Amino acid sequence: MLLTFNENKSIRRRVGSDEFEGNTDLAIEKITAVRFGYCIANKHVALDFSRLSKLMPTLRKCGSLKILKEEVKDALRTLKLHWLDYAQDQWEHSSIQCMNPYEWCHQFSQLGINRKVGENLLKQLKVIPASHLQRSFTVKRGELTGMNVAHAYFEDDEPGSSSLMIRSVLEHIYPNESIIAISPDSFPAISNLSLNRIYIYEDGLWSGVELQKRLTGLSIYEAWKKVPLVFRYAVTSDAGLVVGRMHCALHGFNNVTIEPAENHFSFLENKSECDFLNIKKSDDLRTIIDSAIEPFVFKNRILWKNDLESGRKIMESLGKQLILPFLRRREQAKQQKSGKIVQPLEDIVIRNEKINKWSLGSLKFGSTIVFSSSIPKSVLPIFWLKGQVKWGSAVLIWRPLFWDVRLTDEVQYKTD
Repeated sequence: MLLTFNENKSIRRRVGSDEFEGNTDLAIEKITAVRFGYCIANKHVALDFSRLSKLMPTLRKCGSLKILKEEVKDALRTLKLHWLDYAQDQWEHSSIQCMNPYEWCHQFSQLGINRKVGENLLKQLKVIPASHLQRSFTVKRGELTGMNVAHAYFEDDEPGSSSLMIRSVLEHIYPNESIIAISPDSFPAISNLSLNRIYIYEDGLWSGVELQKRLTGLSIYEAWKKVPLVFRYAVTSDAGLVVGRMHCALHGFNNVTIEPAENHFSFLENKSECDFLNIKKSDDLRTIIDSAIEPFVFKNRILWKNDLESGRKIMESLGKQLILPFLRRREQAKQQKSGKIVQPLEDIVIRNEKINKWSLGSLKFGSTIVFSSSIPKSVLPIFWLKGQVKWGSAVLIWRPLFWDVRLTDEVQYKTD
């Protein structure tokens, strides 16, 4: 950790010996209470540097606030605490890298946007490495003792799906004969397996929309309603847990347990989760939860200071421009799959309401949390979509931090 000392008052003022010693005692108290790796001080501050140096050999003195700030920046770089080093370190955990954090951030300047906006986003970047999936999916031996269990995952044919990664992780942990693949449309027969419990694994629980679909699907099959089911995730959100657990309560799914992950994040407004317990109907559940979402990237008001509203407007504007072609491609893929007449991309109409809901990621989650080999739809579009964007009179082909296989072609926009 890093500790700094600077005097806000006139540095040339005289101080009494009591204040001099008192300041030094407070400094020593701080140093001994917390293990600091670096200590930087303005040399004009009223401190006994000879006493401090004995306790803190790494103490460095500087002659002005400006130099102190530079020293702090250098120390942060050394400690890998500077925003760019932090972002680079997170980015390097990903196997689907596109543009490095420094170049990605520079795009904001090219659009005439304050670079601080990009810096604030990168300060909140979180890449969940594959090792976290293995740790999250490993059930303690004691839980399995004397039990006949199966380990299940959902197969997904959508490009960019994480199901292959999940299967690979499970195959490294458990015997292949205990692993069950569930298709999107049906649950395999299990009545002849005499199972005591089924663990179902997914990478992330975000809005809970997919979980509601999973729960509705399994309710059709009597055998699956009789076996205890435990959903396990590498990442969970408060919104997803509330939705999943309330859905189970409303529909009587008493055999289902939804476990919170070690990596747990908050997306709901400053409300107690108990505020949602009086919901009586499933239709109300989705509406109420969606209206309570607070974009994750803007929850840290101290970080954004006075730039929160302008930052949000920028993200929504760029997000809308990037997400529209993505939504058109998704709609076109649905037409192809259903056998309907396939429209040209430019003829496919997407409602403004839907574009708005996706402007900060699915359901405006505004997430900055990604996996090492896949990008959740809740993540800000500027992290994973490429395409032409416009801000004021500036036009730029935006390049994302991460390459996503859902990106099947380039985004094209008219600039007139």
